[in-house]
Amino acid sequence: MATRETTRRRPAAVLGVLAVVVAGWLVAGAGATVAPGPSPEAEMVCSAEAETDITGVLGVSLVSRPAATWAAPVYTCTYALSAGPMVLSVRELGDAAETSTYFDAAQRAATEPVSLPGLGEAAFSESTGNVLVRKDFKILLVDVTGLPEFFGQPRLARVAIGIQVGRIIMACWIGE
Repeated sequence: MATRETTRRRPAAVLGVLAVVVAGWLVAGAGATVAPGPSPEAEMVCSAEAETDITGVLGVSLVSRPAATWAAPVYTCTYALSAGPMVLSVRELGDAAETSTYFDAAQRAATEPVSLPGLGEAAFSESTGNVLVRKDFKILLVDVTGLPEFFGQPRLARVAIGIQVGRIIMACWIGE
């Protein structure tokens, strides 16, 4: 049974915990909050629906279930394919300006970027076949560098695989 003294301390303890949490958010960055986990949209890259759609487009089976990790602010899903890994990652950013800045810097740093109109809010591929897509406050990276130059049934170039997978994920994100 709680005494009057311990009852008075509980609100103070709760306020102390709240102060620590708020301070942690402020230290994380101006206007940014530390997410406790990935958004539902980010998790879609590793969903059963995405897995089915991706393996269907590639005409292959997975060696094992996709493996997901969360290291804020990036959610990563690795697809184990017979020829090597394909890695999908979603970087979750705080606002439109931060997202545009990150995407624009990535595009400037890319090797031979090719704009991909109609994919997300902006997208490009690079000579490696990797595809980056910007949508809302998220950046999707489809990393196909672990695959051979041509892969799947029918055989597709890595860049075609990156574009197809980008389209699949965008369709999931917008509910198609």
